[in-house]
Amino acid sequence: MSINDKSLFIIKKSLASLDPSIVSLSFASLALPNLYLRHQDGRVILSKNDETDLFRQDATFKLMVDNKKEVFAFQAINLADSFYLALDNETNATLVIIKLEPHIPIDKLDKRFLFRIITTT
Repeated sequence: MSINDKSLFIIKKSLASLDPSIVSLSFASLALPNLYLRHQDGRVILSKNDETDLFRQDATFKLMVDNKKEVFAFQAINLADSFYLALDNETNATLVIIKLEPHIPIDKLDKRFLFRIITTT
């Protein structure tokens, strides 16, 4: 893996301030400084942090954990509690935001919504 790989992200403290009981985070580009993943119009895009409240909220995701399967899901924090980060069905390479039933547990999500975190040293 190269630091220039545009598909790699650093998990950072969430840009938006939330209730401290909620584990949330933001994804910063490893290759392109000050660019973050954010949702916008149902898509997930790479965008420069413009320091607005809307950007901070769009670029912050609630972390959901399934310890048994060692997978994670990410919920948009500024939309209704039923919008999740997912791989697009058609391309299997594009990230999108998809609405599901409210309060669905992580073990009921299909594989499009589940991610693994890879660490490097």
